[in-house]
Amino acid sequence: MLLHVDPARRPRINRSVAIPSPEVDQAVFFLRNHAVTLSVADGVNASSPMAVGRALEAQLAVPAHSLRVTAHHPEHFFVIFTQPAHQVNAVRVGIMP
Repeated sequence: MLLHVDPARRPRINRSVAIPSPEVDQAVFFLRNHAVTLSVADGVNASSPMAVGRALEAQLAVPAHSLRVTAHHPEHFFVIFTQPAHQVNAVRVGIMP
């Protein structure tokens, strides 16, 4: 009965199962079609979300109101585009100066 109480005796690998719901499916669909994660090449001089947003606006010709940039871990930034075409274009471009 106390097999899982002692941390040394717990299984190292955990598994969990979640039953998908329509809401989860909808969220996954939205993120796959509207979001990207960005990493800074050097990893040290990570810019601010505002600066990344301005760079995306200039590089991809995306209006400022069409994207939202937030800090994200382990990647440096998480970007949500309002239009799927903007996300596709960002993925197609890949690396930005």
